[in-house]
Amino acid sequence: MSLDWLRALGLLGFGTVIFLYHWNNKLILLVHPNYVELILGSATILALLGGYYFFRTLKTFLSANKRHASSHQNFHHDSHVHTHAHHSHVHTHAHQDHAHHGHAHTHTHQDHAHDTSTPHVHLFSESVSIGLLVVPILMALWITPQPLSSQTAVMRGVSYEMTGFQSQQKQQSFGVPPEKRSLIDWLLVLNLDPEPANYKNQSVNVQGMAIFHEDMPENHFMISQFVVSCCVADARPVGLLVQYDPNTQSVENGKWFQISGSIEEGQIKEQRQPVIALSEWQEIAPPETPYVSL
Repeated sequence: MSLDWLRALGLLGFGTVIFLYHWNNKLILLVHPNYVELILGSATILALLGGYYFFRTLKTFLSANKRHASSHQNFHHDSHVHTHAHHSHVHTHAHQDHAHHGHAHTHTHQDHAHDTSTPHVHLFSESVSIGLLVVPILMALWITPQPLSSQTAVMRGVSYEMTGFQSQQKQQSFGVPPEKRSLIDWLLVLNLDPEPANYKNQSVNVQGMAIFHEDMPENHFMISQFVVSCCVADARPVGLLVQYDPNTQSVENGKWFQISGSIEEGQIKEQRQPVIALSEWQEIAPPETPYVSL
């Protein structure tokens, strides 16, 4: 397959993969929602360029085949017409051809050495460029994007910090009744006023992914969500500690739960922190958009 075909199919494939991800609700697992339209616009341009190169290459290919067929037909016609003339002069030119054979052979080798220096380098560099475009397409078709896991959250470190949110957003979360606050609302409120005594016995009803880690206190887990600024590369896990009874309350690492309880004061690593005392819990399916956007 020529490089022109690979270029066309590569651009078409790249645009198609992006549209397939969007159609299957997988694109939202990779980028911030605000950038989806921009990415779809870029995918449209790639697909249009790929279509242009495809039809241009197809036209060139068909024209070359047509010329080849026409030349082949003319060659047979001319060979038939000049057969007798060729035989009548063959002996006359035999000695002349023999006399000049050595000279022609010398120039052939010189021309060959001169013409094969640059094209190979150009061909190699263009092949690498096309390969860099085609390989990610094949990988994207083979690998389906998945939401970030609890293992990723542990590796990146779950935090209470809500940097990146505007103070206005934090103030709005204060106005939400405690029992109706989301996990992010609670974290924004606690970032403004971290004193746990101010929230003692307030009702909590939030959802998120359960995360266990050996560094956490005994009989505790984190209820967590990922916050995304641009794409999954900068996604960071945030969450609250939950105190539970492992003998009567079954919570599995990495699963999503809807939990209810109340805010209590906990002593974590000699620091006073707000902790959710778990009273009710129910496993739920992960949301289609599992990340929170700044």
